[in-house]
Amino acid sequence: MSGLWSLLCLLGISLTYVSCQTTDTTINETDAAINETDVPVVNRKSRILNGWVSEERDYRYLVSVMRLTNDVPTLLCGGAIIHRRYILTGAHCVHKYRSIDLVVRSGGVEAAHPSTPQKERRSFHRVVKTFFPRQYANTPCRKHQHDIAILKVQQIFDLSDDTRYRKVILPEQDADYEGVYGVVTGYGPDYHRESNTTNQPHGIENYYLQYVNKVRALTLVVIPNEVCQERASVVITEKTICAQTCVPNAQTCFEDDGGPLVHGGVIIGILNDRQCNPEIPEMFTRVSKYLYFIKNVLEHQISYDIVVR
Repeated sequence: MSGLWSLLCLLGISLTYVSCQTTDTTINETDAAINETDVPVVNRKSRILNGWVSEERDYRYLVSVMRLTNDVPTLLCGGAIIHRRYILTGAHCVHKYRSIDLVVRSGGVEAAHPSTPQKERRSFHRVVKTFFPRQYANTPCRKHQHDIAILKVQQIFDLSDDTRYRKVILPEQDADYEGVYGVVTGYGPDYHRESNTTNQPHGIENYYLQYVNKVRALTLVVIPNEVCQERASVVITEKTICAQTCVPNAQTCFEDDGGPLVHGGVIIGILNDRQCNPEIPEMFTRVSKYLYFIKNVLEHQISYDIVVR
């Protein structure tokens, strides 16, 4: 069945989906994920191996989770704004760090030119508390389970400034998104191929990783968990949501994990730990199964089953 599903996806045929569009039309804010009633239109010329290059304004909910070492930030993962003081990310990204060592960056990567400081869109938010389920276990076979965390920041995201910030909407309890499209975004590295070929992991030709100063986005279709289980090396539960791309050789990569899978402005998944492996589906924590956790943190009702750091 997995082969049939892949074929249907590549042909743009689905049960309830709209087709994957790949016309030579540039993406614009109307087509972006924040208003994604349809799949964003993609410019083939700007497509990179991990997706397409987009603009920060199209994904104002996206943030970077970073670790501070001697006040120098290093990218760990992606995340999404869910409240003016909270962001959602993966537990595997932050569970081993102190909150004081973490910072959240919003507004993109590039600094404003020194001659126009008023155009600075980035902002840095110190993390004051980290929350994740006590059930989370960072083991090779289980670290995708309960892989969800909430970071509380000191400086709020001014959601009244719609040009810089926008929060994602939480899904309904136990909502099932099988067969719908979503967009995953991130700031992780991109693969670039060199002219000569050698045997590389996962069949990728001679490559190197390069960070780019743009958001990259990738359209995915949510597939049945039983199809996902046929190709996954770990046990898939109802708290996992799986998806695959309709674009050959496109995938998420290192440090894209923790980033949001968004459908119609609703965050439906959080990307699990990735190793740039195109042979397995993209796996996400199913957000609709953790609304109790999110609600308890946002309402300051911290119980024993929540770890606070």
